[in-house]
Amino acid sequence: MIMASVPRLHFRTIKLCEHMSFNLRNFNFFRRSDSGKAIMLFGSSRFFTWLIAIPYVVSSELIFLRCMRYYALLHGEIAGILVLREEPDTIFVSNLAVAPDYRRHGIATDMIGYCTTIAKKMHKNWLELSVLKGNVPARRLYSKTDFVQKKDRRWSINLQRKIN
Repeated sequence: MIMASVPRLHFRTIKLCEHMSFNLRNFNFFRRSDSGKAIMLFGSSRFFTWLIAIPYVVSSELIFLRCMRYYALLHGEIAGILVLREEPDTIFVSNLAVAPDYRRHGIATDMIGYCTTIAKKMHKNWLELSVLKGNVPARRLYSKTDFVQKKDRRWSINLQRKIN
């Protein structure tokens, strides 16, 4: 297990046999954020949840195919998930999600610190990500951790942070 800069948070690489359960956990973290408004357009019916979850989990596997995936563990419990993609001069944070029970405890800040550590080890100059314009808590976090706007899109903003 690789240890983050904060002693209480550890990161574990996802094994190939765990990919689908990782994607399902990602779906559940996202579904449980903002009361599920972002993904549950049809209500909270279990049928509709699975109708959305199955394509989400399968498409996530295709999207994250060549990405590095990690569980962020706090006292042995999964507190968050992290997906990173290597680009020529950048580590792109494809996904950063904290379990609802662990939010507002500095977990996401620690996860960004871990991303920075990986970027430094891989000799990258930038850490980049994209955030939905309506995701105010995430935008506050990224601003607090020195990300600046790179590109403005219709629904999202691309942010970057220089790696020293």
